[in-house]
Amino acid sequence: MSPTNPRKRTQLFLGLAWLAFLQSVLQPVHAAVSDHTPATTIKLADNVILRHRFVDDSTIEFTMEAQTTGFLALGFGTTSLTNVDLIWGSVNSSGVGSINDYWSTSASSQVADTSDGGSSNVTLTDSSESGGKTSLTFRRALNTGDSKDTVISMGDNPIVWAIAKSGAADPEALDLNGNINSATLKVQKLSWLTATFGSVEVKWNIDDSLQEIEMQMIGDTTGYLSFGFGSSMGAADVYVGSYTTQANCSDAWSSAYQAPPADASNDISGVYGDQNNGKTHIGFFRALNTGDDKDIAITRNPMSIIWAVSGSD
Repeated sequence: MSPTNPRKRTQLFLGLAWLAFLQSVLQPVHAAVSDHTPATTIKLADNVILRHRFVDDSTIEFTMEAQTTGFLALGFGTTSLTNVDLIWGSVNSSGVGSINDYWSTSASSQVADTSDGGSSNVTLTDSSESGGKTSLTFRRALNTGDSKDTVISMGDNPIVWAIAKSGAADPEALDLNGNINSATLKVQKLSWLTATFGSVEVKWNIDDSLQEIEMQMIGDTTGYLSFGFGSSMGAADVYVGSYTTQANCSDAWSSAYQAPPADASNDISGVYGDQNNGKTHIGFFRALNTGDDKDIAITRNPMSIIWAVSGSD
């Protein structure tokens, strides 16, 4: 590990007091990760979460994760399956994700929009299946102008959701009978807190209800970038990210001035990112206090951080 700035150190304040100074302003360009708003996360059930964020003023992105190897489904418009705008998808045995834009008239009748006078207005941006958990990230316009799509509004929106049982014989088969749940999704646009250290920008947002933080690091590099909580590499909770064909980030502990080894327990989730115009963007989620002795508890008090960038991965 030969970082360009191997021993940069400063104070990062995670409290609300700096909000007026550090709040980022969303300036959508072409939906780069750095332009996304922070995600709002709701826990639909044990091992089922739904996140949403704004890509730009008119486009919303969802991530749905569940402990299943079957399909995931999310519907807008009512809390039943009558006249519901339904988006569902899965990851097949080859690791390839798919997403579908449907209209539901009843629990037993769902048809693709394209077969019923509408069009497909949902785009899959990421998918994975690992450890029995399926994750799908997709986006659509708030108002597609399609009669087979429900307008998504700011504030409360009735939704339905479903997941297939793990180990379903055909994970790509949609069967909602007896498998539907309802909830209310409060659509809101959040803002980042942000600070810049040399060529590394750090963004974060704390969800007090879930005791979770979403963090982004952005660097002028096509190599790796990292930051960590601690006053030196002799004892620091470090996150090292890079982008190849996908975003990668390791949860590591540094005890010396060398590449830090990954923790035995990986306590970050939802890793995402991109690389554009010589900039690398990496984002992830973690609990404020993971309970891991190799993770430093994050508080709203001033915290020392270290950071580094490299020109190569």
